[in-house]
Amino acid sequence: MMRFFILKKKAYSPKWHWDCAYGFIVEAESYTAARRIAADKCGDEGPDAWLSPEHSTCQLLKLTDEPRVIMRDFLNG
Repeated sequence: MMRFFILKKKAYSPKWHWDCAYGFIVEAESYTAARRIAADKCGDEGPDAWLSPEHSTCQLLKLTDEPRVIMRDFLNG
C-alpha cells in the first residue's frame, strides 16, 4: 500500500543554498523508498542529503479531516 511521506531539510544541514530542493511530499511504500525517490529528484544538495537522517527528516503524512497547510517552503531574503 502506498502512503504519503513528507521530507524536509534539517535547519543545520550543510550544502543547501541555491538550486536545491528543500522538501518533498512523496508517495511510496516505505520510509526507505520515500528517501530514495527524493534522492533521485535532488538538486545541488546531492542525494545523500535525502538518504541520510542526519541531514533531513522523513515523516509519514497522516490524513485528517481538517484543512491544513502540508508544506510551506519559504526562503526569506
